[in-house]
Amino acid sequence: MRRDPIIAAADWFTRVTGAEKLLTWQVSWHPRPFRFLPIIALALGAVGLAMQIGHPDRAIGSIFVNLGCFMPGMVLMLFGPLRQPSLSAPLDERERRQRVTAFVWGLGTAQILALIACYTFAAAEVLPGLWRPRSIGDWSTLAQLMFGVVENVTVLAASWALPRPLPEDD
Repeated sequence: MRRDPIIAAADWFTRVTGAEKLLTWQVSWHPRPFRFLPIIALALGAVGLAMQIGHPDRAIGSIFVNLGCFMPGMVLMLFGPLRQPSLSAPLDERERRQRVTAFVWGLGTAQILALIACYTFAAAEVLPGLWRPRSIGDWSTLAQLMFGVVENVTVLAASWALPRPLPEDD
């Protein structure tokens, strides 16, 4: 009996990518510190906001914020240093403290930026020349940027709180 080449290719792909471990729940979780990727994602979000301010009639700034800051933040949250609690493996005290501290940093940073934005938008009513959101695209860009800030700063805070690996002796 001859084997189907599509099934053989699918089997090869699952072996190479490690997906068969995920499918059989044999993967062990190790914290992965992302110390610099969130900084790059935040910089891309700032560039996207600048593009939205410069060209409010185009959606390129919103797309740039979404693909450069918000989406990478979601991926980094999934595969980063914060382990998701489950019934079979609850968090210990150190992981709970690390999780709370990281989320306080992420949400606190977003809250401070929102407060600064509110005062800036209020000042834009009085001072001509200051930018303020006028369209749904502007508001959408700001919302995605705020979500990206929460995600990326949370991962950044948790990553920098992890102990550095010890140097290996030769």
